[in-house]
Amino acid sequence: MAGDYSYYGSSFSFSTSNSSSNVVKCPGPSTAIITGVSVMCVVGAFGIVSNLALFLIPFLMKAFRTSPNALVTNLALADFLYLIVNAPFSIEHELFPCFQFGLIMCKIQNGFTVTTQAVTVFSLTAGAIERHFALLSRNPQSTSWNIVIFTICTIWAISLFLSIPTVLASHTVRDILCVPLPLFETSAKLHETLRFLFLYLLPLVIIAWCYTAIFRELQNSRQLTSKIYQSRHLQQARKRSAFVFLSIITLFAVCYLPYFVYNFIFHFLSELFGDSNRTYFVTLDVLRVVSQIAVFLRACLDPCAILIISTKHRRAIKRMWNTLAFNLRGAHSSQRAG
Repeated sequence: MAGDYSYYGSSFSFSTSNSSSNVVKCPGPSTAIITGVSVMCVVGAFGIVSNLALFLIPFLMKAFRTSPNALVTNLALADFLYLIVNAPFSIEHELFPCFQFGLIMCKIQNGFTVTTQAVTVFSLTAGAIERHFALLSRNPQSTSWNIVIFTICTIWAISLFLSIPTVLASHTVRDILCVPLPLFETSAKLHETLRFLFLYLLPLVIIAWCYTAIFRELQNSRQLTSKIYQSRHLQQARKRSAFVFLSIITLFAVCYLPYFVYNFIFHFLSELFGDSNRTYFVTLDVLRVVSQIAVFLRACLDPCAILIISTKHRRAIKRMWNTLAFNLRGAHSSQRAG
C-alpha cells in the first residue's frame, strides 16, 4: 500500500511492503533553504548571546534591580529559552521535514512555544501597566520589588498552565511528523481562536490603552512635572523605560501577526481547498516560513531595541564585555606563563 501525506506545505510519501515495514521518503533541503538556515543560525547566535547578557545584567549590577528592568530581564529569559529550545527544532524542520526526536520532545517543543509566547505578552502587559502607574501616579516610588517578583512568578505559572492543552494534544504521525493540534478539528480551531484572543488581541488592547493614557499626558512635559512633583531626571528615565517597552511591544505585534494569520488559514481554510490545490499549499508554506522567521527575529531583535533606546543598558553591556575580555586575556597570559 502506498500514499502521500501533506502537512504544513511539505509532502511525504509512504509505502508499505508485504512485511509491513514502512518506507518514508522525506524531501531534502534546497540550496535556498540551506542559505536561509545559515543566516538564521548566525542571527540566532547573536540573539542567544544578547538575551543572555540582558538577563545577567541585574544579577551583576545592583543599579539595574528595578521594576521595569526586572520585566525586561523576564522577557530576555523567555526569548533566550525560545532560541535554545524551540528555534533549533524549527531550523531542523526546514532542513529535514521528518521529525526525528520522538513524542516527548514533540510535546516539549510545542508546549514551550505557547509558554514563551505567553510569558512575552504577559510581561509586556505587566510592563505597560507598571509604566502607566509609574508615570501618572502622584507617588514617585516605583513598584515594590516583592510585587514585581510575585508578578513574574505568576506570569510563568499561568503561562505553563496555558501550555497544558497543547502538551496533551501534541502527537506524532507515523513517528515522523510532530503535530501540535488535531488537524482541522473543532478543538484545534477553538484553541487557536482562544490563543489569538488571550495571547495577542486582548493584551494588545490593554497595552494600547495604557500607552494612549501615557502619551496623552506626556504631550505637555511641564504640566506633567508640575502634576506629579518629580525631578526632570526621574521623569526622563521613566519616559525612556516606556519607550523601551513600546518598541518591544511593536515588535511583538508585528512579528506575531503572520503567525496567527497562517494558523487561521491553515485550520479554517485548508479543508476547503484539499490536497489537490498545489498553489494554495505552496502559498501557505511560504506564509508558514515567513511566520516562523518573524517570530524568530522578534526574539533576536528585542535586545537590539533595548540597546538602541537605553543608554544605561549599552553601557552595562560594554562594561560586561570589557570585563570578560580582560578576564580572558588574563587567563591566556597565565597559561602562557605556566
